Amino acid sequence: MYYTKVKVNENDSRLDRFLRRYVGKINQSLLEKYLRQKLILVDNKRAKASQRLHLNQVISYSSSIFFNKNEKNSDFTNQEKKIYEDLFSKIIIKENKNFIAINKPNDIAVQGGTKQKLHIDNFLKVNYEKRESKPKLVHRLDKETSGLLIIAKDSLNAKKLSQLFRNGKIIKIYYALISPSPLKNKGTIKTKIEQRQSFNENKMFVSEVSGKSSITKYYVIDKIDDQMALVALYPITGRTHQLRLHMYHLGSPIIGDKKYFNKKDKNLKHDNDEFLKLHAAMIKIPDENLLKAEIPKHFKITLEYYGLNLKKDEYVYNLFLEDKFEN
Repeated sequence: MYYTKVKVNENDSRLDRFLRRYVGKINQSLLEKYLRQKLILVDNKRAKASQRLHLNQVISYSSSIFFNKNEKNSDFTNQEKKIYEDLFSKIIIKENKNFIAINKPNDIAVQGGTKQKLHIDNFLKVNYEKRESKPKLVHRLDKETSGLLIIAKDSLNAKKLSQLFRNGKIIKIYYALISPSPLKNKGTIKTKIEQRQSFNENKMFVSEVSGKSSITKYYVIDKIDDQMALVALYPITGRTHQLRLHMYHLGSPIIGDKKYFNKKDKNLKHDNDEFLKLHAAMIKIPDENLLKAEIPKHFKITLEYYGLNLKKDEYVYNLFLEDKFEN
């Protein structure tokens, strides 16, 4: 999400005119569609195109509105290239001869799809188009999940990194906000996971008899009694939607998970609760320093609202290395 404050000279502007200063020309009906879908918010609340803005109000809008504003696929315009280049420079964490590490925003897909032009694959096409050997994705994050994503610089490094991921040599630690708090402050979840068709969409399910083995370790960092907890998650395996499904299976689904927990929790009152609170915070690659990605603003605001506190990343990482978890 982008966040923009209303300045003195923008006071009393209409929302639709304000947005066009930042995103360029956009069809009015399409703009109103984005407002209905809550891709554009004013002070984290739904708004109308004609709404008058006031000084210091915060306008948040999804990056995707830049690229879908004409709802058609085309070659990159100069404006789109500039946006890709600027945004990529803000999310890149580390780059060396072997890989690129980025902090993926929660509203950007890793790969494209129908009417999905804003994605990491296109970031790479724009920013590395002149390279003879093209960067390669070696793992995935859901569109709604923010955080660390590792991209190999070429095919040879992609093969090496993919092998390390498959063999469990690369450690990934996530932060998640769940509700209610789990009964135990730490533990290991072991299940089988399989894909099934449910209400015209493919979803993952915990199975007692079939599916792929999956293991997740968790540790409660902070909590509000039994209402809510901030947890660190260490997926030993890497199954599709594993963390989201394991937290649901534990009885403590991740806040904002519309796919696996669509029930409205009356205890959750903050506007940012609609965003998935799952962030890939740390990755440890052999012979590399611990890579860390700052949590996104919507996650940080929610933690502050509920008075929940993170611990230092290195402290959390070492908790899992001690391996004192119940099986």
